Amino acid sequence: MRYRKEHICSVMLIALLLIVVGGLLTSCSNDDTQESKSTSLQIMGFTRSGDPTQSYEGKGDYSPINLFLVDGETPKQGSARYNGSEWRISGFTNEDIGTSHTYSLYGFAPAEAIGSLLTVGAENTTLTLTGLPAVNAKDVCFIVGLQRMEDVNTPKGSWDDYEGNFSFTTGSTAETKNLLYLLMDHVYASVCFTMAIDEEYAALRSIKIKKMELRSTQNTTTATITLTPNNTGADPVQSVTYSSATGSSCSATFFESKVGDELTTFDTDKAKEYTCCFLPGLSNALTLVTTYDVYDRKGNKIDERTASNKLPALTALRGDRVTINLTVAPTYLGVLSDPDLDNPTITIN
Repeated sequence: MRYRKEHICSVMLIALLLIVVGGLLTSCSNDDTQESKSTSLQIMGFTRSGDPTQSYEGKGDYSPINLFLVDGETPKQGSARYNGSEWRISGFTNEDIGTSHTYSLYGFAPAEAIGSLLTVGAENTTLTLTGLPAVNAKDVCFIVGLQRMEDVNTPKGSWDDYEGNFSFTTGSTAETKNLLYLLMDHVYASVCFTMAIDEEYAALRSIKIKKMELRSTQNTTTATITLTPNNTGADPVQSVTYSSATGSSCSATFFESKVGDELTTFDTDKAKEYTCCFLPGLSNALTLVTTYDVYDRKGNKIDERTASNKLPALTALRGDRVTINLTVAPTYLGVLSDPDLDNPTITIN
């Protein structure tokens, strides 16, 4: 996943020296398939800021897309869910999509558990998102432009051609397939953890990552996004403001595996990557919790360990990505499992 900017941090994360420590994390489920109620309006795909030349293939991660179809100043709300092969639209009927008529389309994704309101003004349109978690495994994005395609073979235009354009004119017959390709921008900043194992330690131990969780000292917020439509390719985002977060805490599990993800390299350039999103204003209020199993080189599981560490202040704006390099290394080798027990730590280069 590429964002507009990338920062790299170096920090030390110390593992708790406990024999048995629990971990916590949950995973997100895929969206259920929903039958289409409109065949005259179809979503063909989308791309995100930072990847303007490529469509994003992880479509299920962004399902459902909450859509606002605007005719004049009155939005009609619907959604598009990805069923594994295509986007199915509900909330709009074919009767809602008139022929040879101009509409505007706004929206955001993924939309579950997030409230929304669209206010259309003479010059600006305001999208309000409520109940946004302070930390989120999902990369919530909102529409910043669209392209109407004549057919499935229509080449995708450049980001600069369609950014700021929210309107499209339908075909002249009721059978016309109005195919739309969406441009999306990020609500959150993100942090990417790269995980590797110390070279000397790798000769003695095997590490399997079981869970990774990002915690915040605050819970949910409201984002107010002000958009100015245009046909010049200009960025329509006038402002994105976040209300003071409510609640005392929030957590997001962004990786979980029952068998564990084994660290097989000590080359940080080839390290495994794990990414989570957070509200930019909470850059200095984040804690990483990592649960992992330790094995000796004979395949004997020594223990499950948990490292809980407050992150340094991450200087990140909306759409930025911060990279933190983690290396699993021992503080010392003391007692051995049956023959060999030790105490690994997680170190960030």
